Amino acid sequence: MHDRREDRGPGDRLHHQVAPRSPVLQSKPMSCRRQPCLDPRNDRIGRLGARVQWLDRYRRVLAICASAIIAPMLIARVAAVLGADWPEMHATMLSVMLGVVVWWVVEVGLIYCTALWETEHDGLVRTRGVPRAILIQRR
Repeated sequence: MHDRREDRGPGDRLHHQVAPRSPVLQSKPMSCRRQPCLDPRNDRIGRLGARVQWLDRYRRVLAICASAIIAPMLIARVAAVLGADWPEMHATMLSVMLGVVVWWVVEVGLIYCTALWETEHDGLVRTRGVPRAILIQRR
C-alpha cells in the first residue's frame, strides 16, 4: 500500500470519505424470479443442505468431544470390572483402545446421519420439477 499524507489526520489511520447512498442503492436486491416458488420442498432442501454442510465441517470435532465425554465413563466401568488384579499398563492400553473405539463408533454414527440427510437432499433436488417417466407398452 502507498502512504498518502493528505489522507491521514493527526493520530488517525486513513480517513475514508463515503458518499451517502442513493435511494436506488438502498433498496433490496431484485430477485431473478418474479414469484417465489411456494414448494414446501425448497425449505426442506435448504435445511438439509445446511445440515449436511455443517455436519461435514464439524463432524470430527463432534466425534472427538463426544468420545472425550463418553470414554471416561466407560473406562471407569471397565476398571471396576477388571479390579485391582490387572497390571496398570494393560488397563491403560485397554482404556486407550476403548477411547479409540468409542471415537470410531461416534464418527460412524455421524457419517450415517450425514449420508441419510445427503441422500434425502439429493433425492429432493433431482425430483424437483421433473416428472417421473412412465413407460407405456403399446399392443
